[in-house]
Amino acid sequence: MKKLYILLIAIFGLNTTHAQWVLQNSGTTAFLADVFFTSSNTGYAVGYNSTDSVGVIIKSTDTGTTWATIYNLPHKGLSSIYFIGENTGYVVGDSGTILKTTNAGNTWIELSSGVTDYLWSVFFTDTITGYILTYEYYCRGKILKTNNGGMTWTLSLADSTIGFFGIYFTNENTGYVVGHTDLGEGMFLKTVDAGTTWTFSSSGRECGYNSVFFANPNIGYAVGGSMAFAKTIDAGLTWTTNECGPALSSSFSDVCFTDVSTGYAIAMTTNETGIIYKTNDGGDSWSPNFGSGLEGTYYNSVFFPCVDTGYVVGTNGTILKTTNGGLPVGIKNPPLFTEYLMIYPNPASTTITIETPSKCSLSILNFTGQQLLQQGITESTTTLDVSGLPSGIYVVKLAGEKGMQVGKFIKH
Repeated sequence: MKKLYILLIAIFGLNTTHAQWVLQNSGTTAFLADVFFTSSNTGYAVGYNSTDSVGVIIKSTDTGTTWATIYNLPHKGLSSIYFIGENTGYVVGDSGTILKTTNAGNTWIELSSGVTDYLWSVFFTDTITGYILTYEYYCRGKILKTNNGGMTWTLSLADSTIGFFGIYFTNENTGYVVGHTDLGEGMFLKTVDAGTTWTFSSSGRECGYNSVFFANPNIGYAVGGSMAFAKTIDAGLTWTTNECGPALSSSFSDVCFTDVSTGYAIAMTTNETGIIYKTNDGGDSWSPNFGSGLEGTYYNSVFFPCVDTGYVVGTNGTILKTTNGGLPVGIKNPPLFTEYLMIYPNPASTTITIETPSKCSLSILNFTGQQLLQQGITESTTTLDVSGLPSGIYVVKLAGEKGMQVGKFIKH
């Protein structure tokens, strides 16, 4: 069993102090799709306000405390934003829409993309070279490229069987795109010649990827549907992937790392509550920042301009901010986790046996974090009746003097 199998199950603090994510005054009720900061003070978010049927761009100049609408685009939703420096930025969206600013958002001009597809994501490697992922139907992806600051765009790649959803370049030549096939299989793409050619590799798992991020030229991460997580340590030559969760389980929408160990991913659970997850070990285990969830709110984008300061945006004009890396108030370091609990048989139908340290508290939780059982443990081996649980994946959490252990089991 790989370490990545315990992705998303290091659940702690369900009933403890809330994590330090604070709701900001966005000044809008729009569906916010993406957020980008050009400095510690100045940030932008884009989306769509269905009430007024306009695409919106909002801006903050006070570290995200307050926001003001700086641009409205009638009848077109906006999906992605990227800045090269403090002044030059690009926004893309519905019906082939491209907007550009060269004065920090004071004015915007519309550029021609040459297509009418939904433009999903934008990324620039310098002031003149940029890339856009398009979305057409379910899986008809295109990668567009410009060499003149967005004035004209050419087709870098088109595929009628793959949807492209996340893009990241580590330098002017080397870039990565993630997505999935029309059969739901996760895909990784890489270019080493600035998009002239692309190589393909499959995850071998039926869960696609929505976002990709590299902490340095060699170490990168991808997240997606059904709890999908992948990691490369050799610049995308190989990817280690986790076992996908159930089809209706939580799905990651975006990922961001502040170094090779510390990262954040955002997801929505099956009960439509957004959750922010954090890892301190390069993605081997993830801990949900409980208290950061808002029921009925979908989180779309996460961005950290500084090591401890980060932002998450989502539906209903939601903007959350942390200034301490998402840790609970008054907590300097998260609880310690070991890699695995010994749980058998696994999968199980009627009972499970757990090897435990003495004198600890044992909890069983479902995959949305709901606690189903809690009891004290005094023996080194404990057998539990799980026959009454519905089929699915469950988390076992042990809290003791030496920290916390987690594991998962599958109930048939």
